[in-house]
Amino acid sequence: MKRIVILTIILSALLLSAAGCSKRKHRQPPLERADLTVRFFKSIREKKSDLAVRQGRQLIAIDPSAEYIRDLISLQQSNDTIISAQKMVDQGKISDALKLVRENSKKYSDNHTLTDAYSRLLQLRNAERLLRAMSRARNSSSMRGARIAARAGLSLNMTPQLERFIVEYEKRETALAAQEKAQTRKAERAAKLAAEQAKLEDVKRKAEDKKFAAESAKKIAEGERVSKAAGGAD
Repeated sequence: MKRIVILTIILSALLLSAAGCSKRKHRQPPLERADLTVRFFKSIREKKSDLAVRQGRQLIAIDPSAEYIRDLISLQQSNDTIISAQKMVDQGKISDALKLVRENSKKYSDNHTLTDAYSRLLQLRNAERLLRAMSRARNSSSMRGARIAARAGLSLNMTPQLERFIVEYEKRETALAAQEKAQTRKAERAAKLAAEQAKLEDVKRKAEDKKFAAESAKKIAEGERVSKAAGGAD
């Protein structure tokens, strides 16, 4: 229905333009143009994309300034391809979708819609690997790396759902980082206490060794004195 309305508007504009040109004593546009425009929109309605593209190019040749025709040509070039590629993606056949879009991008090298779709599909092919890396991360550092890689690697496919997922993931990452920091501080305190305890025990051991050495020396001296005294009695 919208296309019929657009067609009506365009045809009305063409007729008004023709009438205005007549008043200004300019040459009236050829009837072939109006007829070609009608056939062009009919091909669009009937989803005859290739035919619509050819007819649109003929219209551009007649009037190079008709940007709306260029836009419609671009849509006809890309619509069927995008629809088919989406079906392949839904079936998990991303490689097949990439091949289809790549081939048609070469065929219509000036079609930015297909070029953009190809870039999106390239990212989508890596989505599983990127999301798997996020799920396998076990510390805040690896989570941060996986999150940054996923956000960059899926930038062209950033849906609201994916954005929410990454935001929630970052919250878990931040919470884990805080937990790790607390654990690190606890471990550092424990290590410091252990070092101080070891130092105290070392001092105590040295004092005990010194005391033992002094007592041993005293006993040896006493033994020598007793031995000398016994020898003198003989």
